[in-house]
Amino acid sequence: MHKYSDAIRVERGYYCFLVLNEELTILDVFYPRWINISGHCTFKKYLKAGVSFCIKSVGTNAVFIAKQSNTPVYLEPQFHYCNVLTEWHEYCVPIWDGYKKLYVSLVRAGHPISSALKGFVDLVAKNMCCTSYTQGISGTRNDLTKKLTQQHKLILKRIAEGMTDEQIAHELNISLSTVRFHTQNIFKIFNVGTRIEAVLKAIIQNEIFISDLYG
Repeated sequence: MHKYSDAIRVERGYYCFLVLNEELTILDVFYPRWINISGHCTFKKYLKAGVSFCIKSVGTNAVFIAKQSNTPVYLEPQFHYCNVLTEWHEYCVPIWDGYKKLYVSLVRAGHPISSALKGFVDLVAKNMCCTSYTQGISGTRNDLTKKLTQQHKLILKRIAEGMTDEQIAHELNISLSTVRFHTQNIFKIFNVGTRIEAVLKAIIQNEIFISDLYG
């Protein structure tokens, strides 16, 4: 996983990760902290919680096709007929955790989605499915809730907003070492190795909710 997370840091252009429910509605959007999204108004306007990716809303898109085919889908800009999506490359992977179907999608503007980015999404999806299956068998899903403290949730919220460890420490008025300690604990709780995985996994497993992150 780390080789992918290191590789995607050098990727150019704007990109983000979406988590969508079975109705193809965005549950959350996560921008890596090294992406400056402030200059891309299309992303800010259309990629937010509550936006529908149904074909009636935005036309042909990778999430809709992934739902129909139940397979990963990569869609290039020329296959979109909605003006909003004319610059977007999409890669979507369906996830079934034994309870519900969800979708993890990568959207990138102006540049094709590289093998490193696809590989990262594939591994995130696989990790989520495997962990959810294991938790369902062992009955440890409730244990995760007990381990995830309020401090963890506060830090997760700021990670989801793209803050650095230094920014989180300043906003929460705690030391940098405390932030890093809690972040490592969060990684252990969710059995992940990156900040992106931690946020996506927390949302998909209902350990944090949109109201926790943006309420």
